[in-house]
Amino acid sequence: MSSSSSRGKDAGKAVAPSSDPATSTAEAAAFLQNLRALSVSIGEQISPILEKEQGVDLRLCFILHNIAEGALYPSAIAQTTGLPNSLISKHIDQLVKKGLIARNLDSQDTRRIRLTLTAKGKRAQRDTADIFTTLAHERLARIPAKRRIAFLAVLADLAREIE
Repeated sequence: MSSSSSRGKDAGKAVAPSSDPATSTAEAAAFLQNLRALSVSIGEQISPILEKEQGVDLRLCFILHNIAEGALYPSAIAQTTGLPNSLISKHIDQLVKKGLIARNLDSQDTRRIRLTLTAKGKRAQRDTADIFTTLAHERLARIPAKRRIAFLAVLADLAREIE
């Protein structure tokens, strides 16, 4: 059984808004269930594409993205991803072997290792970002324009609330 069929029969069903605390709990549960279902579905779709086209899995892709966004030290990547340093080190080793990143001594503190994307890594990071964007575009294009605009506004509201 695929994980898309095991997500539950209620995934995707609308929950009517209410000020009742019990219903608010149901809304939160529905939100989290649908968010997880969407995340799993995107992962299932994108992982084989990343493996085939870029030779990286989703975890390595996120580490490349973190480096491109300025997380230049293993400890910073561990902090932003929530992964243990030992696992980050293993993933960094894989990225170095693939020629996607380089380890360099930090010019300000030679006790620290600074990570940089190689030219190949920059291309891979850019290409993987394009793959994500294409997949998101395809998903959003399935939603009627009026609902899509409302959805994106609510998503922006949620993002602001988290900050």
